[in-house]
Amino acid sequence: MSSVTAASSPFLGGETPNAADATLAPALLVAHNVLLSGLASIDVSSDTSSDTSSSSPPSLASLGGPSLLPYLERWSTRRSWTDAYRRGGVVNAAVVRHLAASILERGGGGGGGGGRANANRAAAAAELAACVERARGKDTAYADAVRARGGGGGGGAGEGSDDAPRKLKREKSAKRPKRDKSKKTNAVICI
Repeated sequence: MSSVTAASSPFLGGETPNAADATLAPALLVAHNVLLSGLASIDVSSDTSSDTSSSSPPSLASLGGPSLLPYLERWSTRRSWTDAYRRGGVVNAAVVRHLAASILERGGGGGGGGGRANANRAAAAAELAACVERARGKDTAYADAVRARGGGGGGGAGEGSDDAPRKLKREKSAKRPKRDKSKKTNAVICI
């Protein structure tokens, strides 16, 4: 899909989004963040670590979809988007954080046993943590939340951190504040 919409309309549904738009936008949000963070470039199944920091990660445009990011940006200015995601913008470090933890939990870093498997797992965890930090660095809502809590840094596992696997696991298991149930939210974007 090289062009999401015709030049004359901002959404698949025309001037306003329709059900096809509401289905496509969340999938594109995930894809954009996986690409932007470099998470899509990591091969956690290999026996050797790959350095994803030296090359720039692919983008939706570089993969043949130059109209996809502008399409997402149009979505992100709609009230329905901010109601669903509690923020504007198309960078969402929470998406990357969740996927990185899932990859690590499912044994990212190669199979086998012994020291080599542990070394592969540690290398994969460090790469995953670097992707999370890359996404956090580009997510203004994340930076605002850190500042609001009085923090300076991301609080997560940084690039090159020796204990990245422990930090990712500890961060995932940290107690989260309870959600205000008086505010209705859901993952569906309201058209």
